[in-house]
Amino acid sequence: MTHQPLLDVDPQNWEVEQVIVMDWYDGPRSGFCRLKNPEIDIEFKLLDERATVEGLDDRLFSLYIMPDGAFSTIFESLAFAGPPARPVWAPSWQSVNQLTLNEAERAIERARQFATPTPIIIRTPDFVHILGRWELATPTKVRDWFSFLGLISPN
Repeated sequence: MTHQPLLDVDPQNWEVEQVIVMDWYDGPRSGFCRLKNPEIDIEFKLLDERATVEGLDDRLFSLYIMPDGAFSTIFESLAFAGPPARPVWAPSWQSVNQLTLNEAERAIERARQFATPTPIIIRTPDFVHILGRWELATPTKVRDWFSFLGLISPN
């Protein structure tokens, strides 16, 4: 699968079905997302962030296309964490036996290993409201992504 579906739909019209947050600190920092519109599963990784007075930080993410079935496998492997919050879920890894933990970690690692990088960067504080999208080859050395993209601080 290519990243073209992410370009075919205006980012303000993306519809999130489920987000699985693997790292949360004042908002999502990395994880996985199943979109209903466009229909695609992605992994997201934090590129840059800045604090806001509203609460959740202003964040930019790089996106990766997940292989078919990987999102479902991850979701199922996290069943031990209880029913997921919708649409954004940060599963708790407490009170888990080692075998179950190992299975979940393997599912996540397999998905990451076979995820395909995209040239897409998005701006979102919560992974529900997409505030912007850029298609560009990721430069290797960017100190301040917000300045690089011409985004003025809201504070």
